Amino acid sequence: QEGDPDPLLFQGQIEYDAVTMSLNRGDEYAAETYLEQAFNWAEKARQAIEQQIEDKAYCIQCLPDLQRELARLTDGLDVVKAKEEELQRAHHSDAWQTIAHHTARVPEILDACRPLLDQAQDESSRERQHYFKAEVILVHVEQQLAQADQLCTAVDEQLAELNEAREACRAEQGALDQLAAQARTLVQRNKRLVSRDTIELLETSEQLWAQTRENQSLETPHWMWISQQMGHCRDAFQDCIDQANEELAAHERVKELIQELEKKEDDVSDLLRRHHEDRPRANQRFLSGHSQLVALQDRLRKPRTDWVQLEAELKSVGDLFDQAAQW
Repeated sequence: QEGDPDPLLFQGQIEYDAVTMSLNRGDEYAAETYLEQAFNWAEKARQAIEQQIEDKAYCIQCLPDLQRELARLTDGLDVVKAKEEELQRAHHSDAWQTIAHHTARVPEILDACRPLLDQAQDESSRERQHYFKAEVILVHVEQQLAQADQLCTAVDEQLAELNEAREACRAEQGALDQLAAQARTLVQRNKRLVSRDTIELLETSEQLWAQTRENQSLETPHWMWISQQMGHCRDAFQDCIDQANEELAAHERVKELIQELEKKEDDVSDLLRRHHEDRPRANQRFLSGHSQLVALQDRLRKPRTDWVQLEAELKSVGDLFDQAAQW
């Protein structure tokens, strides 16, 4: 019988008896050897007794706890099943595939644990007192019930996460509609000024938003995917607005810069007329700047010009006029 100290004590008694016989024969060396072995068996018996006490205490405490936990999980099976049905009814199956088999697995675990608890109770009874064996069983059952609880919790958390994503998407829809309208109005009102890239970005953003709205109307939407797509839509519309505003700001800077250059051109032209010295390099730079300015002014009237590039070229014209003025 596992954990029983009696066989260990019996073996120790045999060694002790051998000590007495050895002393009677006057063999002190043998007596010392048998005595050491007797003490070893006694120590093993002591350890077995202590282990029995610990195992018994564990069984007394753990067995009823696990029985209550088994009952709690069993009572909660209907709740877990209801949550799975809500997942099936309200959410796309791809959104909860990781927990799809949890509700089927939990009853299997609970059914396997019931006879094990009965066995542990029998092994730890007063009649059998197999506390170590009972403890091994209880440790296994504890692990299995913990796994069942984790599976139930995963179902609950998955449903809560998807419901939260659904409510967040519905709450954000109005704000995203407003952002889309803002981008659309800005681009349409300035269609001749914004670039082709900005117009195409708006078109792509609206196509993505339409697709996302269409997925929202499905019988079982994938709200996690929709949430990600709404984030992409939000970023795309905001990028469109930022890009259009940058281009419009560049257009305003270009208009101001052209006015400045026209004045600078007049000033340099007047300066050159008032001086009769030979100035071929200055004249060359002035004429080059003049011809470039005329060409750039023509580009200002064309739709969807790259205003940032035009601004850089106009600054180069300004440099030519400055150099011409210094000759």
